[in-house]
Amino acid sequence: LPSLYLAIEGKGTSSEDQELKLLAEQIADLLQKRLKGEVFANAYSKVRSEISERRSNRAAKRKQERVQDPKLAAKRKRAKNQKKMMMKKRQKRIANAIRQGEVPLARSEKTLTKKRKR
Repeated sequence: LPSLYLAIEGKGTSSEDQELKLLAEQIADLLQKRLKGEVFANAYSKVRSEISERRSNRAAKRKQERVQDPKLAAKRKRAKNQKKMMMKKRQKRIANAIRQGEVPLARSEKTLTKKRKR
């Protein structure tokens, strides 16, 4: 049930994520029909609260870490910003390739960097 919850509540926007979300919703509907509505609702809300609690615990741990070990927190912050900068550069490279006609709009970064197999 936790996997089902995560698939339904996922924030992905790609078509694969949307398909997964749709399938998960269909499975949840089937489970709800098979089980009594209250049983499924109670189990689903329990899973939701457990996941929410785990997330809040992780967030609290990160906040405590900033105070207890500022060097490690700074290192993680630098790594996060580095990753963000690399993503911006990648997006710029894709936009330039599309503007110059090197790559049709439908292609992604993966096709830019991969060699075609024939």
